[in-house]
Formats: sequence, structure tokens, C-alpha cells
Amino acid sequence: MQLATLRWLENIRDWCVSRQLWWGHCVPAWYVTLEDDELKELGAYNDRDHWVVARNEDEAQEEASRKYNGKKFLLNQDPDVLDTWFSSGLFPLTVLGWPDDTEDLKAFFPISVLETGHDILFFWVALMVMLGMKLGGESGDEPFRKVYLHPMIRDAHGRKMSKSLRNVIDPLEVINGISLEGLHKRLEEGNLDPKELTVAKEGQMKDFPNGIPECGTDALRFALISYTAQSDKINLDIQRVVGYCQWCNKLWNAVRFAISKFGNDYVPPANKNYGSQTVIESIMMCKYPSIVEGCRNKRVEYDMDLVDSAVKSLRSLANERCERRAAFVLCRDSEFAEIIKSHELEIITLANLSSLRVISENDVTTAGCANLKSKAT
Repeated sequence: MQLATLRWLENIRDWCVSRQLWWGHCVPAWYVTLEDDELKELGAYNDRDHWVVARNEDEAQEEASRKYNGKKFLLNQDPDVLDTWFSSGLFPLTVLGWPDDTEDLKAFFPISVLETGHDILFFWVALMVMLGMKLGGESGDEPFRKVYLHPMIRDAHGRKMSKSLRNVIDPLEVINGISLEGLHKRLEEGNLDPKELTVAKEGQMKDFPNGIPECGTDALRFALISYTAQSDKINLDIQRVVGYCQWCNKLWNAVRFAISKFGNDYVPPANKNYGSQTVIESIMMCKYPSIVEGCRNKRVEYDMDLVDSAVKSLRSLANERCERRAAFVLCRDSEFAEIIKSHELEIITLANLSSLRVISENDVTTAGCANLKSKAT
């Protein structure tokens, strides 16, 4: 991809920026039909003398009047639109009010970081750099110095999502859920050829036989973040999002259970600085949350670190054996032994054991036991 991008940049040629699309920014050019022209169709004369460029029709009228002083004429705007990538290339400038010399443009251009996908490094990123340096006013600087490349989101089969394949997944349909009939209806509202429509429907029936269940925003975000840590390509499996939805429900229920243990008469300490973490205007403008020392219980944290270490040690042994088995924990410290005993049920559950027994050095364990030394014990 990098080599391809470099080849594009090394062999720059004239580029047609107009497209015949249904949507886009109108080309800011007007064709002038003079009264004495023999041919009256738009674009009949392929020369620059019959065109004017302006910001709007009023300016085009003024420019044509100056250019064709005393002549009668008609104006017709070019029906084409600007190429999508050309319009997108102006993004760092237009969001700050360009072409007007706004305070935002003075304060924030150039920006520092861009986040995008690697597949459009030339088509978008390079164009933004070129146009930013050319049109960025006095600074004439690159619009950004750092580019963060996120993974590419593909369908569950590893195919790039595209309008032609009709395999695009709408995030709102994952968040809110949609039936199979609803997915079919969305296809029917497009402009697919009947044969393509049939193929697309068959694909939906195979991938989403029961539609897409309501997963919620948090589960979708969590799934995308977890994918990001694994690869630069995301083969988005909806069932994985569903799994995280169930995990979020468990987290919610765990929090509710913990809160219920405080009792109805519980009142948070008045001298703790909780409001300083409250999001007042926007999370983008707030400081990253910090630990409230008054809320920590170092004794509980110490105990849970020990339990966590014991569970990991026992699970590493269990990975070598399929069935649930009895486990024995040798603690050379009486304090450690009491902590393990008090969390026996949690350790048995998390380590998938049939039973757990804390033993001393004088006890004789069952023959055939596998041994593993743990720092915790």
C-alpha cells in the first residue's frame, strides 16, 4: 500500500475533478450562451471563453457581464459535481470556516492528528496535505503531522464492505436491532438489479437468518475496541457483538448487586471529591478520570490479587486436563491460607474445580497430582 501511494505521488498528472453523480458539491462553473451563438446547447462550444468560475450565481453574473460587456447571454451551471475525494480533501479547511478568514481557522489550522484507514492514504490523506498547503493561507503548513490508521472493518467473511456487494452493516441496525424482513426492505429501497437483489437477499438470509438482535451502543463499541487490539483488519461477526452485549448486561447486574449491599441508608462520604469527575459540557473537554484515593480499600485489593494469582495458577493446570478435578493449595503462610479459605467458592468457580482444599506441608496430597508453584502461596 505504501509503495502504491508513493507511485501515485511520483507520477502526478492532470486530474478531472468533475463527476456525474446524484450527490456532491456542485461544480462552481457556469456556461455562458451568447445571443449570437449558433449552437445553444450547454457545452456546445468546448472553449474557456464560454465559461466563468464564481462562488455563486450572482458573482457568475457579474463576471460574465464584465467579460461579455454589452452582449446578451444566458447562464447555466455545470450539472456535474465535484469528485468526492476533491471535496473531502478540503475537510481540514472547510470545518474551520474556510474560505473566510475565521478565528477558528487562525486558531486551529493546522490541526495535529488525523484518524483514518490505510486504504485511502492517497485518495484522501495526500489530497488534504496538498490542498492544505496550497490553500491554508499564511501558514501554508501541512494540515496535520500525525495520522492514526484504524483497522479496516470487513464483513464476517473477510470481504470489504461495499455498496456493490450489498454487505454493508449499518451501525444503527446493530445498536437498535432489525428483523430479516427489515434488512430485505432496505435492499429493496435501493437501485439494485433484480438478479443482484436476489443474491443480496440470499446473503442476508445466510448471515442473519433471525435478523440482527438489539445490541446497544456499548456492546458495539466494546467489540470494535477488542478487535482493534488483535489485527489491522476487523471481520465483524455480529454474534461476537451479541456476546459483548451479554457481558455488558452481566457488568450492569454486578454493579446493581454491589450497590444493593450498601443498604438503603448508605450515604457517600461528604468530604470525597466525586463531582470533580462529572462531565459538565463534553467528555472531550474533561480531564481523564483519576483514582479517588478515599474510595480504595487496599486490604481488599491485596486479597483479590492473591485470589487472582491462585486462580490463574490453577487454571494453567486445568488447561492440561479436560474434566473438573479436585485441587489442593499449599500455603506456607497462615494469612495466605485464611484468604484462600475465605474465597473458596470463588476460586472453585473461576478455576473450574470440583473441590478445593488448603493443606499444610505435613499433609499428604493425593497421588498423581500435578504440581505448580505460585508466587501467591
